[in-house]
Amino acid sequence: MNYYADGGQALADPVQEMPPSQIIMADLGRKESPETVQQALQALAQLNEQGKLFMLQENNTVAVLISIGDNIVEAHLFSVDKPLVMARSLKVILEELKRSHLKRMYSNVDDDTPKLLALMQNFGIEAAESDNPEYVWMADL
Repeated sequence: MNYYADGGQALADPVQEMPPSQIIMADLGRKESPETVQQALQALAQLNEQGKLFMLQENNTVAVLISIGDNIVEAHLFSVDKPLVMARSLKVILEELKRSHLKRMYSNVDDDTPKLLALMQNFGIEAAESDNPEYVWMADL
């Protein structure tokens, strides 16, 4: 598991992993225009400068967490792993989130959301309809 926050360093890992920015670019690039990908990376860089961005990486799957309140995050998942590896990586990331100080995460829907929510349920995190109108779903950690 690699942790990135406040200029922290990734822990050494024998698995050949891509840097988080490359994973995000590759995943977004499958669905979005190059301009949208660059805008997203710029927005993430700005959030990082503000101290609101945290990332957890397992293999070539990255959870991007944006602080939106006390112990509350907006969550995004990016992956270039094969489906089985991504599922195992998500399990590790969710276990780490459960051990963290975070209480709730919010997100919106894309084409992969139903699969993601089913995996989260299998790993013990139940998603529900969001109580925040800016988001579609939420999950308590």
